[in-house]
Amino acid sequence: MITADMTIITGSVITADGIKIAYDCYSQNHERVLILAHGFFNSKKAILFEQMARSLVKDFDVIVMDFRGHGNSEGFFDWTAKECQDLDAILQYAFEHYQKIGIIGFSLGAAVSLITASKSGQIDSLIAVSAPSQFNKIDFHLWKMGIMENIIYNVFQDGRIGKGVKPGKLWLKKTKPIDVVDKIKIPVLFLQGDLGAGKTTFARAFIHALGFKGYVKSPSYGLLESYPVSGKIILHLDLYRIEDPEELDYLALRDLFDEKSVLMVEWPRKGVDHLPAPDLELEFGEDTETRFISSFAKSIAGFELNREVSQDF
Repeated sequence: MITADMTIITGSVITADGIKIAYDCYSQNHERVLILAHGFFNSKKAILFEQMARSLVKDFDVIVMDFRGHGNSEGFFDWTAKECQDLDAILQYAFEHYQKIGIIGFSLGAAVSLITASKSGQIDSLIAVSAPSQFNKIDFHLWKMGIMENIIYNVFQDGRIGKGVKPGKLWLKKTKPIDVVDKIKIPVLFLQGDLGAGKTTFARAFIHALGFKGYVKSPSYGLLESYPVSGKIILHLDLYRIEDPEELDYLALRDLFDEKSVLMVEWPRKGVDHLPAPDLELEFGEDTETRFISSFAKSIAGFELNREVSQDF
């Protein structure tokens, strides 16, 4: 299919175990590509994925794939046990055609993306949306407000387009994303913002995703909390309550921070001239209808992360 400014290329690749995986590539001849990895019961023909691809193609070429057992792909869906082979095959195709590769994964597709990213050297950036930490701990939230509207949309309205699955062997052994997330060596996007925007909620999820098993406290009153994870120290600093930046000198922060540390700072402007230079700043804002993120690279490492994802994200 060809539009005034975009070509949609339909094709397929073959996995290592011989399964044909279908894809649509939305192209404006960019050097960078985003792969959209859907979740259970979805496909590349789902309306929301088609809309997302058309929205993103102004900045990236976009490959929307069908995991095995979904859409136009062969085989049966094996609940993340074999689906990394599907993404590997798509990655190989992308690697042959593009200079930079990013992935946005959703639900079980996000789980496959995290597992694949822990082993692959071909991925430059990754956004994981609603990824389960492990398959047997998925919380479906069936009692939550809006679930009936969701069911009606997906069963009786336009949401049913592109939906369906051929389920495979649920009992196959599966890699847990929580066990491999610390092996990912690529940028992973997280959000920060002002008061009430969810910074502490993000910090908890981030620290737990890296493997910390205990309770993650808000550092609003103690200023600083530290967590040992996989040979690193994560330092979580919240400056909301400080009155003078010089209060940071009593923390001896520079003695705590080294190449094996990860420093997350909430309200960094309150610590001006008393904090290590950042690699990347993310600022969260909103207007009457939308929320948005502005990113500012402050180092070579920060620039490498910043250029992979447009500010429109």
